[in-house]
Amino acid sequence: MAIFKVREKKLTKIKSKNFDDVLEKELQDLIGNSLEEIFGFELVEQEFNLENFYLDTLAFNPETNAFIIIEYKKTQSWSLVDQGQTYLNLLLDHKADVLLAYNEKKNQNKKLNDIDWSQSRVFFISPSFTPYQKRALTPNFPFELWQLGLLENDLAELDQLQPIGFSRLSQAKPTLARRISKEIKVYTAEEVLAKAPSDQREFMEMLREKILALGTDIQEKAGQESLSYKTTRHFVILWPHKEGKKGLEIFFHQGVKLNDSQKLLQGSGKFGRSFYIKTEKDIEQAFEFIKQAYQSAPDL
Repeated sequence: MAIFKVREKKLTKIKSKNFDDVLEKELQDLIGNSLEEIFGFELVEQEFNLENFYLDTLAFNPETNAFIIIEYKKTQSWSLVDQGQTYLNLLLDHKADVLLAYNEKKNQNKKLNDIDWSQSRVFFISPSFTPYQKRALTPNFPFELWQLGLLENDLAELDQLQPIGFSRLSQAKPTLARRISKEIKVYTAEEVLAKAPSDQREFMEMLREKILALGTDIQEKAGQESLSYKTTRHFVILWPHKEGKKGLEIFFHQGVKLNDSQKLLQGSGKFGRSFYIKTEKDIEQAFEFIKQAYQSAPDL
């Protein structure tokens, strides 16, 4: 996407910088020092050593309660699938070591069972990716590709590349190792919707369309039984309940900070609040809260 600056009532394109003089260590420091602002992650350690493999950045995602490995690349001569699987295998083989590093860094006392290892992910950050690498990224793989662009005037652009699937019939389709596919799960919105009660599914589909239309910076993430939406932070979760007693739950991580003059939000926690949709009439009210959460997401 082209970036422009408004100057003298016209648009002036902001030029990209050349990555030739930028070291991978500089990319690592740049992203590592900005994890909270960019992704909402906690930095655990840079150059984390597991069996003499050095993970560029080991981070923790408090939203999913899972560890994230971030790898930075300037060159294109590397295999996304092979490297990603190697790192995930190392993580699963050394859960105790990874958790110990986190507990010591953050002064926590989490146990192995407190971590959702199924939501472990590998993020690859690079100035560019080859067509083969892009097509190797399928929706069921626990990898994310992020393309970083450095621009003039000390600006940067970071975009997530969406999965487009593997379509070259002349080559074998990449597959995940059996252990990784068994222990680490990637869910899709379609799977979540299929499991939801029929009435709540209809509400979710209506809200999903409205939420994604709010802005191009919104990312949709599917959990085992929920759909969440984020910019740099998660701002809302759609949570269907099979018993259906309260209806479709719309959960706001920082709901206590939302303007709720009519006291429609429920919950007694420190931050989180919920709104329940029982009939189609409730959708507009829910969406007003969602818009408010989205607009204030960077500050929540």
